[in-house]
This record gives sequence, C-alpha cells and structure tokens, in this order.
Amino acid sequence: MFLITCRIYVIIYVGVVCTVYSSVCMVGLNIVIGAPHLVLISQLLMCGRWSICLYRSCLHYGDNITDMVFFVKNIFNQKLNNLYDSRVGRYVGFGEYGMKNADHFNSQAWKMALRKAQVETLCRYNARLFRRSTLDRKVPPIVRVRQTKPADYGERSMLECSVVGFFPQEVRVSWLRDGVEVTTDVSSTDVLANGDWSFQLHSYLELILKRGERVTCRVDHSSLKESLEVDWEYACLSQLTASRFTLPALPLGPNLLVCQLY
Repeated sequence: MFLITCRIYVIIYVGVVCTVYSSVCMVGLNIVIGAPHLVLISQLLMCGRWSICLYRSCLHYGDNITDMVFFVKNIFNQKLNNLYDSRVGRYVGFGEYGMKNADHFNSQAWKMALRKAQVETLCRYNARLFRRSTLDRKVPPIVRVRQTKPADYGERSMLECSVVGFFPQEVRVSWLRDGVEVTTDVSSTDVLANGDWSFQLHSYLELILKRGERVTCRVDHSSLKESLEVDWEYACLSQLTASRFTLPALPLGPNLLVCQLY
C-alpha cells in the first residue's frame, strides 16, 4: 500500500486514474484468496470525499481462470456512478448522471473493445502470474524421524516423523515395519500452517523396539515424483544406550534427516 499526498492532480497507477480534490489519497493493489479457489485481484484508488475514482477488479472461481469476471466501477464522491460488468459487456448507470455516463461509454467502440480485451490482458494475465507463485507452486517436504524419549530394546517407545516446509497442503504420511504398512498405534497432528505459505505435520508411532527391525516413515506429496521414505536407525539407539548423549541428525540428502535422539 502506497501513501501519496496530492492536491488537484491527475494520478495514473497501473491503469487506475483518479482526479483528486482532497489533500490525501491512497493507492493500492490487493490480491485476496477466498474459499473455494476464489481469487480476487483488485486495483483501487481510495481518495478523499471530493473525488472521481476508478475501481477495477477481477474475480473467478474454480481451479482454472476461464470463468474470469471483470468489473470497472466509476465512483464520484464515494458513490457508485456506473459499473462495467464483463458478463453483460456494457456499462450500467446509477442515477441521472450515471446513466448518461454509461450511455456515453457504451457508445465508444474503442472503450468497449478495450474492456473486453482487459479480461485477458489484465485479469487472466495477472491471475496466471499470481497462481504460478502461490497456488500452483510445489515445495517438497523436509522429513525427520526421531525417538521422542530414550528407551532400550524390549521397551515401549514412540517415534515421531516430522514433515515440514511443504506446499500445497495435501500430504499423506504412513509408517512401515519391515516394509509392511501399520495402522495401529499411529497418531498424527492436523496439517498446520506455518504462516509463510508452507505447512507441517507430525506423525507418531508407538512400538516396542526390536533388534533388526526396519521402521520407516513414508511421505507422499504432489511435489515428489515417488514416495519419500526415511528409516529410523537403530544404530543410533545403541549409541544412545551407551552414552545417553544427544546425537545430531544424520543428513542423507536435501530433503531428509534420519534420526535425532535426546
């Protein structure tokens, strides 16, 4: 959001025009996402009471942008004067002067052609750019498997599989024991938002530790070409039993860490 001081100026901002008769005006470009798959791209020039402002917005629902709707509102002294709706393909006026302005705009072939073209050049173009950097992007998860508290072989323990930093939100986490998926004694948090367009999830498996058994956390996500499997390493357990020291996680690649003990 930009704050601009202006006195009886004509301001042009990304195609938004405003004639201002007050001391202060604000220019902003807003992009809002709602549910489900609602994308609103709006350009708004907010001026003082005595002003003529142009407000343009693009709206669409669904997973694609073929149903894009383009609105242009002309506002005089904070009251709607006339409105262009791409679904109608013409201006509609409000009040005596609003209807006169609408008739004038509708009689201008170049303006009608411009508004029709802006559905593609302004709305769909910006929506594609926005989705490419937000909704359509893929970020693979970072996976870590650790033991939540010290336990020796034959004792009941709990393993935690932390899956963090992924986008989009949909993810599946499962546990394998010697290659066989298990569903008992398994719990999980909800998918949690990190506040930076990424998510995290933590899955837990209660088990009695057995020598030689392979325990694996498997993660399926749209950013991955195949399932990402991270094994719990019992070698770390023997070191823990002997020393009771905290051991760092062992990196095996850019997206996975094997074990970390307390």
